[in-house]
Amino acid sequence: MTTHKMADGPITMTVASVVEVEGKFGKQFMFTSDTGTSVYISEKATDQQFVRNKFTFDNVIGKRLTFLQVQKDDKKFTNIIPALPENGPAAQAAHSIGAPAAVAPRFTLEQRTAFYSRCVDAAITVLGSKCEAVEIPLDARAIQAAAYTLYAGGIEVGE
Repeated sequence: MTTHKMADGPITMTVASVVEVEGKFGKQFMFTSDTGTSVYISEKATDQQFVRNKFTFDNVIGKRLTFLQVQKDDKKFTNIIPALPENGPAAQAAHSIGAPAAVAPRFTLEQRTAFYSRCVDAAITVLGSKCEAVEIPLDARAIQAAAYTLYAGGIEVGE
């Protein structure tokens, strides 16, 4: 069994099991892929992401998820998001030791630009309405962070 450290970059896996464990920093959840790779996520991050994505411990089993850390205002946040379908191994670390394998690009620049544009639109729509509701000013940094979170996770909003 391999353990993936979040500091090593994002990982996408098909979840085979989720087990509550006690770690150095308190309660955590060990997500294990169908290939045996595990990643540990704090209780707080797991709870927040499950609420955000309407996940339950039952409905994530068999789902292909991406686990990644984002940084905003010198703080790290863990995101758990549905992964886009792709061919290849079920659990793959974004960074690997050794020379990177040659891979044909999956998307053209125009496709990536169009997708990022949709992410920005979604970020403005959702974040704008949430900020307006609680009277928090919306700035470009918040929009950029929200758009990148959607883009990095490959979430298509509104389609």
